[in-house]
Amino acid sequence: MRKVGKDVNEAIFELPNCTTVFSGKLAKAKVQVQMERILDGVAAHMDQHPDARTFLPSDAAEASFEEIVAALEDSRAQVLINYLPVGSKVCFLRMEGKLFGGVPMNIELRLSVEDSPNSAGVTVDAIRCAKLALDRGVGGPLVSPSAFFMKHPPEQFSDDEAYSMTEEFISGSRKL
Repeated sequence: MRKVGKDVNEAIFELPNCTTVFSGKLAKAKVQVQMERILDGVAAHMDQHPDARTFLPSDAAEASFEEIVAALEDSRAQVLINYLPVGSKVCFLRMEGKLFGGVPMNIELRLSVEDSPNSAGVTVDAIRCAKLALDRGVGGPLVSPSAFFMKHPPEQFSDDEAYSMTEEFISGSRKL
């Protein structure tokens, strides 16, 4: 248990979280992080990292559908977000090619990205889509926005397909 059971303003600083702290003194939000259902899984490669840098699902039992509904109704929440910040990523790229006359060339690049600021923007857009669905009386997993915004959506599509589907969802021509 790293985040589950803690006030959300305390839980955001728990491991794994290697994001830049730009506001470290937060008042208690009086919102407790609850164990919900793990819908998008944990990437298989995460078991290759030390415990302080990897996802460790809570030992707490996943909430049932009925428990989730009750918690949302009790809190009078309109949108459920299953997300807390976890940090940055490293990507290694290698490109090989040939120059004029067939002379070989290669480039190796290490890219380290702190994805939390981008993640925050993506989360805001996901919340906007959830609010659209709520206003339209649509419930359940939103396949189109999830495919575009989430790393492990219920259904995977190419980026171009997911983008188009999300635009159609926003315009109202696609239900989910």
